[in-house]
Amino acid sequence: MKVSDYCQQHGDQADTEFVFVSYTRLQFRVVTDAEIDEWKNYPNEETREANRMLAHRDRETLIQWGIDAALAAGKRAFWLDFECVRDSDGVAKSSSKSEDVYRICDIVRAAHSMIIAIGPPSAEKVASILNGDENVPSGNTEHATKWLRQWGSRLWTLPELLLCPSEYRIKLYMAGDTNEPKSLAKRNFAERAWDDAESVKELVNHYEGSAILPPTQLISIALECFARRKTDQFSQGDIAYAVMGLFPDSQRPMVDENDSGFRAFARLALAVEGSSLLSRLLCVAPARTGAQWSDATDYWGVKLKDIRPCCDTVDVAGSNAVEVQNIHATPICWDKMERSTFQERLPIFPEIIFVILLFFPLLTWYRIVYLLVSAVERSQALQADVPRFLVQLFFIQAILTPVTVPAFLLYEWKIRRKGLKSARLVGIEGVLDCATAERHIYGYHCGRLAEIPSTTTSDSETAVYESGPAESPRKFTFTLIDMCAQTLRVINCAAPPVAMMLCGEDAAGHRAILCSYNHETDVYHREGTLRVDECVRQQMKAARSVNLSLEPFPLKLTEAPHDEDAIKSSLDGQASTRSREWKPELVFFIMQCVSFTLRKTGKSPDDSAINGDT
Repeated sequence: MKVSDYCQQHGDQADTEFVFVSYTRLQFRVVTDAEIDEWKNYPNEETREANRMLAHRDRETLIQWGIDAALAAGKRAFWLDFECVRDSDGVAKSSSKSEDVYRICDIVRAAHSMIIAIGPPSAEKVASILNGDENVPSGNTEHATKWLRQWGSRLWTLPELLLCPSEYRIKLYMAGDTNEPKSLAKRNFAERAWDDAESVKELVNHYEGSAILPPTQLISIALECFARRKTDQFSQGDIAYAVMGLFPDSQRPMVDENDSGFRAFARLALAVEGSSLLSRLLCVAPARTGAQWSDATDYWGVKLKDIRPCCDTVDVAGSNAVEVQNIHATPICWDKMERSTFQERLPIFPEIIFVILLFFPLLTWYRIVYLLVSAVERSQALQADVPRFLVQLFFIQAILTPVTVPAFLLYEWKIRRKGLKSARLVGIEGVLDCATAERHIYGYHCGRLAEIPSTTTSDSETAVYESGPAESPRKFTFTLIDMCAQTLRVINCAAPPVAMMLCGEDAAGHRAILCSYNHETDVYHREGTLRVDECVRQQMKAARSVNLSLEPFPLKLTEAPHDEDAIKSSLDGQASTRSREWKPELVFFIMQCVSFTLRKTGKSPDDSAINGDT
């Protein structure tokens, strides 16, 4: 009977309060005979009949407990989902497609009180029936704790406990227990029923009014708790719809059975608290390979509430993507490795002075040799002036060179530390070491690049999250060189990342995500998360709008298309060729100096003879 019909029949004296019966289908078989007949996965008819027998018994047990609980509470009604949630045809089924499935939280809010029904798992009871043993284990303390934790492991039981009235204690009905049902306060269930008791207690305290959480923290904790629980899915968005029931009806988006889990949650998050939570979720580094979008466990152990977003999520784009605005990004170059260029060139005058200072010692020694040879061959008078002139040269060199060269080097370092014109990232397929990369970029191994290990501790500022192990058939190995931060990373991704985007920051630094691009859908796919330095953030440019997805790129290849040894040897050969380019110039310069010296010394005897003849 509908509530409206009941109120019309009984008038103003109608008592519409009821007792809510909470249970899990893991422990109670409530399917109808028609559903059992339609189910084709039973191994044999004996198993089908055992399930039919158990369904009749479990339905009768739950109905009887509902009647007892209503009478004990002085109420005339109780609520059971398999009796009260019906499709448009009015037939009671265990697998109803009605939207009321997602409004059970509203029913719990309206209840007078709630009872919890627990018992052994249905699979064990079916096995007992097949073995001819229909005795139900007694509801002792050991069984009660085990059964209660099974009840707490299901997705839809948590919101039922959170939203049930607090003024009455919850009664616990156990199979095989002939004693009076135990009564427990809502706030005492966390330690007994859930492994994540601390997080659940925060939600319980919020709905009891003792510690109110802000919307962002409420939805993030709810997502964290609900994602751990199991369910027999009605739709892909069940987790989001379970979280949705915790909020007022005015903040809930329409239920769409075609929604993916992420799309349903994104619509809810945008309706409840705007873009903050989704922006945080984008830059979470999943702690394990293959983690679902709903798993907000961070690789570095940072909570969602401790991440500060640096972009704005404004809309849902597609089934698994969101539209993000005002996000800072920089492309990753894969086609070439350019030589290092800096933001500001040195002025021409200091460069000329520096070149003179570099060659000043060489010119001094050359002049000394020339004067000594000339003094011996020309006259004894000049020989007396040589020591004084040499002292002057050494004195000038001893003072000028140590003072000016360090000053110039500091000046050069100050200018070049301003960095590149933009944050430049270079991607290489395979594994590359720092020495080879430096010879290719700078012309020689100068020790500028710092290699960041592929696995580091979570509290390291340079820790890198990788999408998965290299041996995964969908993960390929790449080397990422950051020309601004002077770092080299080895990463594993499902597809080559084409851009790095800055999404948020925490107490340890900025968070950036590596993204591949699907041109067919115009969506960037997150391939990994890493931490970057401040200099990289300053050189990034803001993008007006991009579509981001938390799912890896849907790669169609089954094997990695690269040969790491061939790539490394090719780069070694190119770097070696480039590093030898300066050697011919140096040999030519030395030959010119020697030729000039020999020419000068060769003319001295002739000049002396001519002077003597005259």
